[in-house]
Amino acid sequence: MKVFETACSYAGIDSKDTESRTLMASILSEVAKKYPPRFVWKQVPLDWDGNSPLLFGEPLPGDMAASYLKGASSVVLMAITLGPAFDRDVRRLAVTDMTRSLFLNAAGAAFVDARLDQVQATIGRELGCYLSDRFSPGYGDLPLAYQTVLFRELNLTARLGLHLMDTLLMVPEKSITVLAGVFDSPQPQTIRGCAVCDLYPCALAKKGQTCVK
Repeated sequence: MKVFETACSYAGIDSKDTESRTLMASILSEVAKKYPPRFVWKQVPLDWDGNSPLLFGEPLPGDMAASYLKGASSVVLMAITLGPAFDRDVRRLAVTDMTRSLFLNAAGAAFVDARLDQVQATIGRELGCYLSDRFSPGYGDLPLAYQTVLFRELNLTARLGLHLMDTLLMVPEKSITVLAGVFDSPQPQTIRGCAVCDLYPCALAKKGQTCVK
């Protein structure tokens, strides 16, 4: 139900619009069956130079990473994608049925993020530890250019067929790369809201609303 409500929020569907909500439910079910996500992950040691975190001997830029990773013993890098077929279908529908294309795009965004929640939970169980909120290049003050490091270290072109454009955007578009700290105890959820969301400004934000509960 959370995935459904998130998809409706992304598409700007009103809670009383039963026709649109029925269509979204149908499309979300289709996404789950037609576009199985593929993902990879890697645990890497985290070093410190004073209060500055280092990955692969390189500083993690900005203050946000240092704040969220304080006390972490290592970092997990993750990437997930719905693949090129999803992008093709969104573009194809944009020519014949713009509403369905918009809903499919919103459903894909909600679905892939929810699947990444599951992946992160599974990794935590496998490692016997707790993972922090995840964050991506482009969130807060972690530069989007840090995508190049994640692509290099996860070998994303070879393993998932992802490509990084000159603009630092990924193809296929419905793909996510993230980092999360590894801890011995549960961490508070701190990364929330429009300020760190790569979907901003979505239809909901344009109405002055937010999906954060």
